[in-house]
Formats: sequence, C-alpha cells, structure tokens
Amino acid sequence: MIQDYVKKELDDKNRLVYFKSGRWIVHLFIWLCICLFSSFDKPNGPSGIGYVLYNIVFGQGLYMLGYFCYCRYLVPGYFKQGKYRSFWLILAIALLALPAVNLLIRHFADLLMPQAFREADELKWSNYTEALISNSLSTFFILSFVLYLMELAEGIGTYRSVNSEIVTRLAAERLLLRTRMQPDFIMRSLDGIAVLAGQQSPVAPDALVGFSDILRYRLYLNKSKISLLEELEQLQQLFRFQKSVMADGEQCELAVVGDPAGKALPAFTLINIAESLFATFDGRSEWSLLFYLLIGETRLEITAELNTGNPATPQVLLNLEESLAAIFNMDCTFTIEQEENNRRINICTPITSL
Repeated sequence: MIQDYVKKELDDKNRLVYFKSGRWIVHLFIWLCICLFSSFDKPNGPSGIGYVLYNIVFGQGLYMLGYFCYCRYLVPGYFKQGKYRSFWLILAIALLALPAVNLLIRHFADLLMPQAFREADELKWSNYTEALISNSLSTFFILSFVLYLMELAEGIGTYRSVNSEIVTRLAAERLLLRTRMQPDFIMRSLDGIAVLAGQQSPVAPDALVGFSDILRYRLYLNKSKISLLEELEQLQQLFRFQKSVMADGEQCELAVVGDPAGKALPAFTLINIAESLFATFDGRSEWSLLFYLLIGETRLEITAELNTGNPATPQVLLNLEESLAAIFNMDCTFTIEQEENNRRINICTPITSL
C-alpha cells in the first residue's frame, strides 16, 4: 500500500516536471525562436506574420506535438520507469517518422496554401534526409540539452527540499527527546506520593507540590535552550522530590562544582539524564545514586555513580546515550565503568554562553 502511494506520488511529480514552476515559458520561448529562425532562414523566401503562422502550423507544428509527447509521456512513462529499451525504440521510430510525416503534410498542404507560401516540397529522399538532419535531429539535441538543464535544476531543488526536510525532522526528533518523560519515573513517583499520603506523612504535601513543579517545568517550557542556573534549580528540586519518596537505605545525592552563571545548554538535558537514572530504581534491590557536576567554561562534565541490580539498566543507559548523541549532534562523550551492580557513568556535554 505504501509502495503504491509512493509510486503514484513520484509518477505525478515526474509527469509535469518539465512544465511546472514556469518552465513552460522556457519551452514557449525556445519554440518561438526556432519558428522565427526557420521562417527567415531563406533570403528570397516568403516573409511576414502570415508565413510565420503557416510555418508554426505546417512546418514545426508536428515537431512541437512530438516534443510535448516526449516531455509529457515518453520520458516520465518509460525512461524514468526504467523501460529503457522501449524508450529508445519509440524515440528512434519517432525521430525517423516525424520528418517523413511532416514532409507529406507540407507536400499536400501546399495545394491549399496561397501561392506565396508554396514550397517545392517534393517527395524525394534528399528532402527527407535534409528534414531529418536539420529539423528532427538538430532540434532534438538542442531541446534535450534544455531538458537536461531543467533536470539539473529539479535535482538541485529536490536536494534542497530533502535537506530541509531532514533538518526539520531532526529538530522534531530532538524536541521529542528533550521533552519525553520516562514512564517508569512517572509511575514510581506517583506510587511514592500515594504511599506517603497513605501513611499521612508530613512530607506528602511538599512531595506533591514538588512533583507538580517538575511536571509544569516539563510541559510549559518552550525554549530550545535554557540557562544552566535555571536547569540546576529544577535538578535540585527533582533530587529533593526523590529523597522525599525514597525508603530507608536508598539515597540520591547531588553535588555541583563551578559557576553556572551566564551559561546555557539545551533544555531538559540534566533533567533527562537524572530521570533516566531514577528510572533504574525497581524497589526490589539496593539502589543509590551520587550525581556530580563539574562546570567548565565550554564543557559540562557529569559523573554519576549508580548502584542498582535492575536488569533493565543497560537498555536504559543505551537509550540515554543515543538521545544525548542526537540532542548534541554527536558532540557528547558517554562512557560507563562497571563492576557488578556498581556503575560509574561519565558524560561530557558542551555548554554555551547566554
């Protein structure tokens, strides 16, 4: 079904590729020049508007019709469909037949034309070969070169369009990666709030407010870049919320070294990293996270010491690595050192000035 749709779209595009976007004006201009040149190439021959119209209809009309069929049907329907044998066979027959048919039309049409327009178009082999070389073949080569230039222009336009679509798609994918929340993180956070509420814990209201602030930040921030200071404030709030819903024996700590003022990075970068690491918590095994940030002038170094026995952790970390590579366009380093359930994750990302 999809292949049929794509084939139909390509056929529709190729069918009028030589006439769209004002290219028909180029055809009209070239044929007008050909008709004018062929009308006045004989010094002692007839002239005037009447003879030009006569030459357009009876001299070049058949070639114009054949050229239209060549652009409209033969090239899109045969050459661009890979039917090369049929294409060249039909083209050869047309190039040989057009001057013969045109010679017949001019020969018998002369009997109906005014005396001034009549020409000695006898049905002779020499007249046929002259028409074949001067009209059929020469016109075909000239117009084929024009079509080549049109194909070149179409190729350049298609290349630019494809590049634009790729850039738009990558931007949309990066936006999706930045704004996508971890489902495991959301469900575990809600479960933690429900447990605190069921226990009537005094920290339950603060946990609910903190989680609401995190969701509001994720949902309503529409910037592609954000100040590192604001991102750190949200990260600290995320860690405070996680501490409030964690059970005894579980810990998560955040440490920051360096000055974040005047620096920026893609929105949700730190939040995405932290949420991915928090998503490795399964509540069935020992879990802890120590999160260190070292802020430089142009780079942000992140070291996370994660202790978890969750079997889904390798896939979570792989997804995180791929998303960071897409967000930063591969300008990001991601390494993991592992010893049993202990992992040391090193991430280095670029930061910019505000």
